[in-house]
Amino acid sequence: MNRFVWDLRYPGGPAGGGGDMEGGGFGGGGPLVAPGAYQARLTAGGVTKTESFTVKIDPRIAKDGITVADLAEQTKFALKVRDALAEARQLSQRVRQALGREARRCGRSCRACAAAARHRRAARTKIRCSSTRCRTWGV
Repeated sequence: MNRFVWDLRYPGGPAGGGGDMEGGGFGGGGPLVAPGAYQARLTAGGVTKTESFTVKIDPRIAKDGITVADLAEQTKFALKVRDALAEARQLSQRVRQALGREARRCGRSCRACAAAARHRRAARTKIRCSSTRCRTWGV
């Protein structure tokens, strides 16, 4: 017999890129689901089985006056935050890649840019190339 266990969470966002100096990535799972009715579907060998189940509110938090509607709104907000963080990380990665390409192109012909690129990687600061031939940002 096989068993599947669900931790009652939505999928998490993508992990943060290694070494991005922004405090890591997502911790794995996404936000907890709100109480309500759900369905689980399993397909194996061409056969699909669907089961309905209900996630109930934790009585300890219900005792504090938190309602199912409050939890549904919290989950909706947490999903928006997860998606916005994922989008921001993707944009940050694209910008870093573009800046890296520019620095490599410039760094071959401009020693000042190459030095600025080394310094930026070490200090994580923006340095503008001071060469009169080159006016790109060192990365």
